[in-house]
Amino acid sequence: SLIVLQRIETNKVLFTLDDEENSSAVEALKEEMKDFYSSDDREELKIKQPNDLMNGDVIAAPFDNQGYFRAMVMSNTNESVQVMFIDYGNCEHCKFESLYYLKMEFLHLPSQSILGVIPSLKKKGNLTSYEISRIKKYRAFRAVFKTKFTDDYWPCVLEMEVHDEDSELTLKEILKLRN
Repeated sequence: SLIVLQRIETNKVLFTLDDEENSSAVEALKEEMKDFYSSDDREELKIKQPNDLMNGDVIAAPFDNQGYFRAMVMSNTNESVQVMFIDYGNCEHCKFESLYYLKMEFLHLPSQSILGVIPSLKKKGNLTSYEISRIKKYRAFRAVFKTKFTDDYWPCVLEMEVHDEDSELTLKEILKLRN
């Protein structure tokens, strides 16, 4: 199932995969990364220069004293790097000194966050708190993807329509949007 994490733009929504198989794989990866990036072995992967980082690079970044997580570089000011945690979808600013290259073995699991374009939200402005509460009451969504998948590993924008699994209502119907 998919969980709506946040609205990026008018019709772009960030989702995360949420099922038992993916959740257990992410938890196992989280533990492996915690062990590695809390050891002295991490120093071999220390990023030396801020200009070594490019937007779109996937690295290891700390989050809220909970350990290191896979993160994509969104912007780099040479002192601070904005990253998006690719398995959770949240963004943070991290000090350059705290960042490391990602160990290759931590690339085996695809990103768990998906940036989706929902055509039925194009004419809708920001969601109201009432509309957000309506979405949250539905436990599982099924996405109908209208974009061909490629072999790209990292997140790409997908066009989709979202349906509640129980009622089969679309997100547009759930929010009762007016065209």
